[in-house]
Amino acid sequence: MLVCGIDAHAASFAVCVVDQLGAEVTRVRVPNSPAGNTRLLGWLAELTEVPTRVGIEGGGNWGLRLAWSLTEAGLDVREVPGHYTARERRRLRGGGRSDPRDALAIARVVAREQGLPPIRRDDINRQLKLIVDYRRTLLVERTRTINRLYRDLAMLEIHTPPGALRHRRGLTNTAKALRGDPRPQAEIARRRLARITAITTEVTDLDRTLTTMVRSCGTTITGLLGISTINAARILGEVGDITRFPTRDAFAAANGTAPIPASSGNTTRMRLSRQGNRRLNHAIHHMALTPIRHPGPGREYYQRRRASGDGTLHALRALKRRLSNVLYRQLLADAGRLQEAPQG
Repeated sequence: MLVCGIDAHAASFAVCVVDQLGAEVTRVRVPNSPAGNTRLLGWLAELTEVPTRVGIEGGGNWGLRLAWSLTEAGLDVREVPGHYTARERRRLRGGGRSDPRDALAIARVVAREQGLPPIRRDDINRQLKLIVDYRRTLLVERTRTINRLYRDLAMLEIHTPPGALRHRRGLTNTAKALRGDPRPQAEIARRRLARITAITTEVTDLDRTLTTMVRSCGTTITGLLGISTINAARILGEVGDITRFPTRDAFAAANGTAPIPASSGNTTRMRLSRQGNRRLNHAIHHMALTPIRHPGPGREYYQRRRASGDGTLHALRALKRRLSNVLYRQLLADAGRLQEAPQG
């Protein structure tokens, strides 16, 4: 049984094929272009045995088109995380780093690891992820620009209440205060103010787009307490195909809500997991904050954990683990319902 590892870059692909024991069989380098993709498919077909699995580091960006082409050709294509490659590269003989060595490390990871994630399809979930990620970069830029504008206004001796620049009225009042000021720093402040306004308008437009897309995909997770439309878009975008998680425990491990055993000797305890998808974990964290403030099963569970001696953070983590199960069950139900819809 042969497996293939591909190190994807902007200009080229480094490809290595190994057997089931990890021994190198052959390697090749092709350009990252439509012609290179065709050449690689032909090269794989000419091997005495076609690899059963293909792993790509960078399969979500530089290697995405190649991954789709390989999937259409009937190959099982998987995404190899970069830290897996780095860990395997340290086991190789010799030192240094090169694309062929990375391709060999990737191939050995594919031969050993059976639970690698599949390459994302270009479906609505992936499109939601792209928009939510872009929206987040805009919010980060807006926050950075607002902080710099506060500094400018302070140096210009213009008093601005905290939080005022996040609202339209505050932006309008600030624009009036800066009007006609000939100082260079006032001109810079006006430019920052224009950028903040433009970003706010763009984020509002993206929110409308996300609302329409979330409604069109037929999800019901927006009916869960603590999941807004934006939070639902983040969850759907990060999860993708929920059926790739065989159990709710696997889903909890993937989103970082499952605690990690940290026992030794006579001491038995669990510690916080900082692994898994942190963006998905952040979405579940926001989901958990709402039930604490509203009467219902979530608040009752949180209060029981606090009454049993758990600290605030520990009780919140326990609630997040519980909500992960609820979310998994809801996503799985949605997947089954949407799969049966065409038959009905």
